[in-house]
Amino acid sequence: MDQHNDKKNQKKLVYSKIEVIQLLQWLHKRRKHPMSSLQYHKLTLLLPYPSLKIVESLFGSWTNALMEAELLYTPPTRRK
Repeated sequence: MDQHNDKKNQKKLVYSKIEVIQLLQWLHKRRKHPMSSLQYHKLTLLLPYPSLKIVESLFGSWTNALMEAELLYTPPTRRK
């Protein structure tokens, strides 16, 4: 196996929130709806994207990542 292909297929170990947000927004444009954590996890097994574990460690949860990427909206709760 040649060294160039090895490096090309390796995943980065450190990702910023901005990089992950941009990736999620890019994926969303192609799917037209937010991806589930399971769908994303399966994708990371095939492509050099940050793992679900990395995303969850950066944002606290998959849902928080989608919210910070402005792909999921949770309306504020109404006070009584």
